[in-house]
Amino acid sequence: MVDKPPILLVENNEKEANLLKIILEGEGYIVDTASSGWAASEKLKMRKYASVILDFSLSDMKGDELAERIELENPGMRIILLTGFLPAIEAKRLEKFRYIFNKPAEPRRILEALRVITRDYKFD
Repeated sequence: MVDKPPILLVENNEKEANLLKIILEGEGYIVDTASSGWAASEKLKMRKYASVILDFSLSDMKGDELAERIELENPGMRIILLTGFLPAIEAKRLEKFRYIFNKPAEPRRILEALRVITRDYKFD
């Protein structure tokens, strides 16, 4: 039996995505990756995730736009936002996110957030 739930990591920087995926999988999480909003939307149709770790700047849309789409199709989905441009983002675009980490984010902090938001995840 898997002890930690599946996570979707949406990051357009392949190197950053691979590094974070290795760290999360090392902690027991199942991690799928997507490099665009479109690819993330397709993956969300195929599997139920406990959380999405989302880059704000994607090639085809902004992270808050994708978060709105995710919330429409997956009410209650918990999303962690990663960005390298935190000071430049309007505050109202960040209101929907409980966890926001400026890049480069400390993996320990992301893991702490995941532990909190996936604590009550129910496996199908």
